[in-house]
Amino acid sequence: MIFEFTKPNGEKVTKYNPAYVYISCQLSTPADSLTAVFIGEDYNDYKCVRVIYEDKVIFTGVVDEVKTTVNEDGLSHTYRCRSLAGCLLDTQLMPQNIQNINDTAIYHRYLKPYGITIKNLTGKPLKALVNISKGQSVYSLLNYFCGKLYNTQPRINQYGEAVLNGEINSSSFVFTNGCNNLESNCYSCTEIQVENKRYGVISRVYVRNTLNGSYGLTVKNKSAIEQDIDAVRYLDAEPSSGNCIYDADRIIENSNKASLAIKCKCPCFVFNPLGGEAKVVVNSKEYSNLEINSVSYMYSKNGVVTTITMNRKGQLNAG
Repeated sequence: MIFEFTKPNGEKVTKYNPAYVYISCQLSTPADSLTAVFIGEDYNDYKCVRVIYEDKVIFTGVVDEVKTTVNEDGLSHTYRCRSLAGCLLDTQLMPQNIQNINDTAIYHRYLKPYGITIKNLTGKPLKALVNISKGQSVYSLLNYFCGKLYNTQPRINQYGEAVLNGEINSSSFVFTNGCNNLESNCYSCTEIQVENKRYGVISRVYVRNTLNGSYGLTVKNKSAIEQDIDAVRYLDAEPSSGNCIYDADRIIENSNKASLAIKCKCPCFVFNPLGGEAKVVVNSKEYSNLEINSVSYMYSKNGVVTTITMNRKGQLNAG
């Protein structure tokens, strides 16, 4: 595993053979995190880092802090880092109103200064007045822009590229406790945990979308009905609420997604699975149409272990 550090003056320093590395990436968390431990003396001040494993970039980010430890085992330095999304979370915007902002303006004003790139700038404007209040971060603006224009959350990937339209991964993966070499991207696992949850599944959402205060519209969850689950929610979708009736489907969809959680531990390196589609085969049982929502890498002298978690892929409610 290769670490390419950059000093504040731009000088590059390459370090090899860390004693320990842990990288965590989650769809629900804007910034990926990295912890790395190196043995030996090194008092350089580092600003940025890029990590390469098996000739592939797996992390690009900033160095947040360094902890130096001296004990009976010698001298070590622990580096705690975040991906470049951390810069967007830390930086506040000047309070202002922005009219019809587009991805080109966002890139040049707010992303390019941190070394973040965007593939295929469209120039498509968000046809609205965006009010930036005191204390709002750059990431909050980017998140609002992507939510309104693409109904997605932005993602800064391992290369430092901003993905705005939600298309962060088009690959498919197979995980199994056996071995199946006939399928591409198939990985044997040392441990698979399958968790089926009834708790949290929503069976019905009652929606109020008129001015008379009545929750007269009912959206049902076909999957919950089949499982004899009875849990309800109430949604105010009046014009002044900021919600809409389609949010009822999203509530049900999210509850269905979370009802199945699978964790796979692979004794190898799995490159860039986050956001991909997955299938898990456990003995004779097959789970398909899954979305990978969390990935972690743990590196030590014994090699790399990849831990992957996934849920059901989002589907529109058919109830």
